[in-house]
Amino acid sequence: MPRVRETEYIDVIRLEQDDGSVHEAVIFLRDPVWYTRITYDSGKTYHRISTKKRDPDAARKVALAQFYEGRGIARLGLKITKATIASLAEDMLKEKERRVAATNRGAYVLRTYRAKVPRLNEFFGKLQAQQVTSKLWDEYVLLRLTTGKPKLAEIHRHGLPRKISRGTLEQERDVLRAILRLAVERKLISALPTMELPRLGARKKMVSRASFSDSEIEVMVNRINRQINDARNEEIAWNNRMLLCYVMILLTTGLRTNDIKLLRWRDVSELTRTDGRIVLRLACRGKGMEREAVSQPEATDWVHELRRIARAVCPDDLLFTGPSGKAYNFTVAFRKLLVATKLRTDANGRARSAYSLRHSFAMARIMEPSLNLTDLAENMGTSVEMMATHYLSHINVISRVDTITATIRPSQHAYLMKPETHRHAGQAAQEVKRAVKLPKGR
Repeated sequence: MPRVRETEYIDVIRLEQDDGSVHEAVIFLRDPVWYTRITYDSGKTYHRISTKKRDPDAARKVALAQFYEGRGIARLGLKITKATIASLAEDMLKEKERRVAATNRGAYVLRTYRAKVPRLNEFFGKLQAQQVTSKLWDEYVLLRLTTGKPKLAEIHRHGLPRKISRGTLEQERDVLRAILRLAVERKLISALPTMELPRLGARKKMVSRASFSDSEIEVMVNRINRQINDARNEEIAWNNRMLLCYVMILLTTGLRTNDIKLLRWRDVSELTRTDGRIVLRLACRGKGMEREAVSQPEATDWVHELRRIARAVCPDDLLFTGPSGKAYNFTVAFRKLLVATKLRTDANGRARSAYSLRHSFAMARIMEPSLNLTDLAENMGTSVEMMATHYLSHINVISRVDTITATIRPSQHAYLMKPETHRHAGQAAQEVKRAVKLPKGR
């Protein structure tokens, strides 16, 4: 026979509404603390919340505050729930997973969300959605800026330790907003709080992305060739040959790294230009969208070289198939290459990766005077606005080098601009001093 529990309730407050419903709060003891039982619909549903108090008088005060807080939420038409940010984040990820499985799009965004949720749970996880305010977000941002460790913390920028980037904070904000949007859909909150980010550092206009110069590309290629020649066995040499093809194909096509990863042999065909040179026609599927692109003529030779050394060349095989038969992952190999050649960052301290090869392609193509920016943006699968934001700062100065450095009006002080003049003047002054030097004692 089940044990009958006799619970003693102590009244806290009881309010009768004009519509006849009763709003009531009582407290009851569950050793060792007191709990609150609240109803806003005459006992049809109850909400039980711990007061975390052992003294009944202190528990009554907490229960009264909980009653009025819940009453305000109920008046807004919102639900009273025990759901926390952590539980909402878990539900949000499950919903994202179902959407990715159904549409086969957004897998990269889902990986980002999974990586950011544990960080957010450390600060917001035990809170409820209505407790996340603009002020609390500001405190979180300040905490991240003072204690956050950036991904490339070991690499200093301009001689100073790196700080967490604005991009990282923007990603964390996007994930938190996705969690809170789920809370809005479930009527746990009425609207998203304002979540602003401070301006970090000096404002920069139209800054180009990290890329490689021609001399730096030469250094990388020479390094790979040296690794091929010095390889201990044929397997290591093959891996380095694959890396060389990867680098050169990215440089001559401007594709995204994800485009290259998904590219199959049936997606590559040859196209003859009007001048007789052969280029590649590429069917790309990166970022969940299908598009066509054409390469530079130099890419044709590198794809032929890749076909010669590749171990899988059937139409449905990936261009870059690794030793295990799956897509070849060049992330570690390319990073080691950058470290070995001391090219991990550019002159401005910006980290480089294989994606920087795409930026190098854009920098080289944008310098062509007859090339239309719209055509280049379409071929690279991006927008004109992105091209203008990240690459026009380069072309605006470099493409006008003749005009900027031209000297039309001769200057009478032009001789001072040459180091040889200063060196000769210094030598002449020393000779004069030696010629007029008086004997010792006179």
